[in-house]
Amino acid sequence: MKILRITRNFYPLVGGQENHIYNSSRRIVLNGHEVHVLTLMPQKSLPRHEVRDGIFIWRAPTIFQSLYNTRIRLLFFIFSGLVECVKINRQGGNFDIVIGHDYWSGIIGYLSSRIIFKSRFIYFSHGVFQKVLGRLSRSLEVIFFRLLPFDYLVCVDDGTGGNSFFLNKIKVKKDAFSFIRHGIDTSYFQKHFPGSQEFLRAKYEISDPSLIVISTSKVNSIKGIRYAVSGYIKFLESYTDHSNFVICNDPCDGEFEEWKVINELIDQSRFKKNFVFTHSLEHGEVRNLLGISDVWVSMATYSNLGNALLEAMSCSLPVIVSDVGGTSTVVIDGVTGILVGDKDTSGFSKKLLYLAQHRSEREKMGHNARNFVTSNFSWDTRVDTELKIYRKTLDQQ
Repeated sequence: MKILRITRNFYPLVGGQENHIYNSSRRIVLNGHEVHVLTLMPQKSLPRHEVRDGIFIWRAPTIFQSLYNTRIRLLFFIFSGLVECVKINRQGGNFDIVIGHDYWSGIIGYLSSRIIFKSRFIYFSHGVFQKVLGRLSRSLEVIFFRLLPFDYLVCVDDGTGGNSFFLNKIKVKKDAFSFIRHGIDTSYFQKHFPGSQEFLRAKYEISDPSLIVISTSKVNSIKGIRYAVSGYIKFLESYTDHSNFVICNDPCDGEFEEWKVINELIDQSRFKKNFVFTHSLEHGEVRNLLGISDVWVSMATYSNLGNALLEAMSCSLPVIVSDVGGTSTVVIDGVTGILVGDKDTSGFSKKLLYLAQHRSEREKMGHNARNFVTSNFSWDTRVDTELKIYRKTLDQQ
């Protein structure tokens, strides 16, 4: 089976959607199939085409390099993406299935599957934005699915009710729809120290010794990083030992305002030296930092159910997260982590102080967290499910 996945963001960028596509593709390749990924060119220094872990990566150029995920840049992505599809086809590239991983990619996927590749088209919804769309966007979304019909739709369960939205609002046919859970490669994401902890601490200028609190979520308003930062500052008012808060991502989807709010909170405090910004990292570097960290945190305002949470739990980290969406189905309070109220920065700081002062509790919760993820989010099961969907779509021709 030959598969083309189209997504606006991909390696070396990291995040829930990017990590899912990368790891899913890597596993599908190991199952004997061919996977290509068409994406935007995030950095001019990157090659236009490369093969990584058996995945063929095609990067569509954009003349709007400085505009990060704005509508203008994404409109150009549709044009340049279709041009790239024509080039791929002329080089002998053809596909059994084309997959669009967001609206903009979906437009490219639909048009290329129908006109260029004559293949089946699958729309892959990654979730949380379903919850935050306004009325106008909702209306446009309905129009989108009416004008660009898919052969099959897959929705990842991120705890925001995507299944209800698609079945009840969009009226997707049940025999052309699957609602699936995230998967995680627990053999890859585990406590792992490639070299000494001292080396990693020195590399990222993390004080030694110190309690390391980490966030690997994207920086945008729905991820609630500002509330985690505010809660951490309150925590430092009571915590007398060394500690660092490592933030491992850049502002995404053009949300530089959120980045500005975070930096203002830090600048107005007296704890600026306690914050470490690594910006976007490769998958291996994310795992390495999770491996030396003590607590993973997220104060998302809609749901925390994403790959970032599962990666942290798989690395045996206790987590402190906001009790929103379907988060409590994975984070069992006091067992696999700790739940706090939505935007409750005071509660966050108190729970973090408790974990900071009770190492045995951190270790117990981290152990339980890994066991839970290993038992319930098998990557092999997830990939098998995806492949069955792809085969079913082909059988329906």
